[in-house]
Amino acid sequence: MVCELWGKLQLPVKHRKTFMKNSGFFTLFLVLIFFCSPGFASSEWAGMNSAQFLKISIGARQAAMGEAFSAVADDISSMYWNPAGLVQIQEKEIVFSHAFWLGYTSYDFLAYSRNLKGPGVFGAGISSLFYGNLAGMDDSGNSIPDFSAYDILGILSYARNLSKSTSFGLNLKLIQQVIEKEGAGSWAVDAGLLFKSNTFKNLTLACVFQNIGPGLKIINECRPLPYSTRFAASCKFFNDCLTIAADADIPSSQDASIHIGVEYWQEDVIAFRIGYKTSTFQDLGFLSCFSIGMGYRQVFGTRRNRSTLNIDYAFVPCGDLIGAHRISFLLKF
Repeated sequence: MVCELWGKLQLPVKHRKTFMKNSGFFTLFLVLIFFCSPGFASSEWAGMNSAQFLKISIGARQAAMGEAFSAVADDISSMYWNPAGLVQIQEKEIVFSHAFWLGYTSYDFLAYSRNLKGPGVFGAGISSLFYGNLAGMDDSGNSIPDFSAYDILGILSYARNLSKSTSFGLNLKLIQQVIEKEGAGSWAVDAGLLFKSNTFKNLTLACVFQNIGPGLKIINECRPLPYSTRFAASCKFFNDCLTIAADADIPSSQDASIHIGVEYWQEDVIAFRIGYKTSTFQDLGFLSCFSIGMGYRQVFGTRRNRSTLNIDYAFVPCGDLIGAHRISFLLKF
């Protein structure tokens, strides 16, 4: 049975030749990203940023691909990864994503987007991180009543094509953090570019600037937001069945990191994904760098009135903390 499954996953000879023909340039681009990224030294802002939940990635598909999605950006989750990618949406989309996070925390994301053709693509979403009930303790270590804490993010997105090969996108973010009775709010913007190469077919490049805005003040302490810059590339092979993507993430709150992801669609119904990232290696160990996942696609209706449902799952190891499970539901209609 294993041999039979492996045989089905084997790529045709002509596809293998296409892969070898294009993979050289893609590999060269990855090397350039790695050596040209200036953030591989420790950040001076490490551990000093507020609103750390803004760094939690969105989507099971994207998590399974090692968070290498800024240059793929082909669904509504692009409003987090690269708002410029929203121009690739041809219809209306709704997504709900849930992460069974560490401990009793959970992270949810709900969004809607629509392509209005001429004016561009608009989207709106909300994400929330709930920490559950936290044990209260005063400065002397004595128990006090439990309290709750949560973070909420609202996103308004807009994207449009600048040319046949280049698109541009913007996010406006409204941020709210609450700890017991104390709360604080702030705002930020994201800006992204997506470029589809005319010279190298199926190659896409991206640049994204995230969380540009004032700091967030809780009680009497104000700290900057976790600003980040991403350079990314992705390439599709074999009639878009195989996608290889890479992101170089240069954040203000920690060392820069490399993210690499692979996605393969079998018969355009089942997807297999694997990813690798360096951002968690130092804190959580080698295994935490890897991620895996699967996806399932179901088409409903007729050609004129067709809807597509995607169900995606990802497992991300977290060292001794076992790991986090994610699931997403994406509806195109």
